[in-house]
Amino acid sequence: MMAFFLLMWLVNTTEQEDRNRISEYFNPYQDEDASQAVEVDTGIISIADGGKAGGEDITAREDEENQDPPVDVPEDDDSFAHWDMVELTREEYDDLLARAEQSQEAENVTEQGTAVDADSDFRALADQLEILKNNAPIFREYAEQIIVDEVTEGLRIQFVDQEQYSMFPQGSTDLTPEAVSMIDLFGDVVKNIPNRIAITGHTDSTRFGGNDYGNWELSADRANAARRALIEAGLEPDQIESVEGKAATDLLLPDRPDDARNRRITFIVTR
Repeated sequence: MMAFFLLMWLVNTTEQEDRNRISEYFNPYQDEDASQAVEVDTGIISIADGGKAGGEDITAREDEENQDPPVDVPEDDDSFAHWDMVELTREEYDDLLARAEQSQEAENVTEQGTAVDADSDFRALADQLEILKNNAPIFREYAEQIIVDEVTEGLRIQFVDQEQYSMFPQGSTDLTPEAVSMIDLFGDVVKNIPNRIAITGHTDSTRFGGNDYGNWELSADRANAARRALIEAGLEPDQIESVEGKAATDLLLPDRPDDARNRRITFIVTR
């Protein structure tokens, strides 16, 4: 009502010339000068008048004229076949979300099942190595020097020195015949599995060599010697994950850094 009285007041208080100007402002079909642009886009005409507005919305009118008649979707039809014309209610959205979450949970269960299978494979591999320790003469003789356990990275097999026996002569990177035999049997077990092998050499804290060759170089070269022995046992070269030396930075017996058992070669069958 207030708008009506305001309009009537404007009509009564405005001069004819001003009323003509107002009429021209709100008339989208008036003759335009050269500054007005007329844009044609996919059959819809719009007036770009630099700020003039009002009148009939011709784009809305032509949208209505060009709009296809509504399509009736049978109630028993598959709504997903008309996905582009379906608006979801809140209940339908919640149902789809619940089904998506259930699908994700199923995938997680599958992934967990795969992890369990991997753990089972590691246990089977550990059992095979235990059979070797109990039956192969060379393994029985040096059974205390073979430590098998499971770690975060995978299944770890450590060949450990003793005071009476070492895998390498002192200061050497050449495996003893006994060490070659043990690695050869170990290679027979792991050469047919898909997992890759990481090899690490370790020393005790006894200083060795001079400035140019010390425990770092010695431990790395011994790890590489073990790698060559595994390849000779039948492993494919690309089955080796890594070869590194850690010197005395990762002791088996931290409280006894000079103990011979800190000298060892570690094989990890990675997950």
